[in-house]
Amino acid sequence: MATSIRILSVVLLAALLLTGCGHVLPEAALERVDAGIDFAALQRDPAQYKGRTVLLGGVILGLDTGKDDATVEVLNWHLDRRGEPFAQDEAGGRFLVRTDRWLDPAIYMPGRLITLVGEVEGVETRELYGTDYRYPVVRLRENHVWEPPYDFHPGRRVNPYAPSYVLPPGTDNPYNPGYAPYPWSPYYLRTH
Repeated sequence: MATSIRILSVVLLAALLLTGCGHVLPEAALERVDAGIDFAALQRDPAQYKGRTVLLGGVILGLDTGKDDATVEVLNWHLDRRGEPFAQDEAGGRFLVRTDRWLDPAIYMPGRLITLVGEVEGVETRELYGTDYRYPVVRLRENHVWEPPYDFHPGRRVNPYAPSYVLPPGTDNPYNPGYAPYPWSPYYLRTH
């Protein structure tokens, strides 16, 4: 009897772990991705990859919305196996994501992480810090905006039994803040 319970526990644990390791985007969208295209190559010559489908992600830098369309500016980051942006690409690089639908600025706000599948449309040149910058342009097919690791309820009363996270001084990346030593992030200010 004890052996049966152990085996069942191991099987259930394995099933739980395997379901948590899946990609955030639908498998149908991922099947269309051309895995042979890396961002550095796309940035060098976007026209060469026009019409091909790519998997990209990073930090949202800005959003331009119109009545029936939107353009998102994204700073490229490396993706983990689930598709979550986890580290800034040392080479840098930005790209534009276009869609015919309206995107809510409260969701697609600067600083949030995004993972997407899209079709390469070409290149667009814009001024960036006094220089002409060539942005690869991608037409959005599927995307996932990641939940931020901090609390979005700044008006909520601080309560030791329902804490909210406050970034330590000098930390500008809410996705990897770490915890500063006391007194900067005592328990009652950490996220729950």
